[in-house]
Amino acid sequence: MKGNTRELLGPLLAASEAVLAVALLVAAAAWGGVWLDHKLHTGPWLAVILTFATLIGGFVSMIAMALRIKPSSRSAQFDSRAGNKPGSDKSDRSADR
Repeated sequence: MKGNTRELLGPLLAASEAVLAVALLVAAAAWGGVWLDHKLHTGPWLAVILTFATLIGGFVSMIAMALRIKPSSRSAQFDSRAGNKPGSDKSDRSADR
């Protein structure tokens, strides 16, 4: 169990780090856009553009990170949620009933 937990903890921590980074970057872009709009008298346009650009870049980054996660980590995660040990035939038995 401990090895399985460590195997799942790495991708989970990486995902939570990516979400937090995107949230902080979006907040910084929104604040910076509002500040620039105030200085340049451009209305809300720079804030909107910077916020959406940061959101799009963040989502692209998170999708790329999710695709880099090893498939064995993903399958171990789904097996542990179902109560199956990785490599067991427990899920096949439920279909036979």
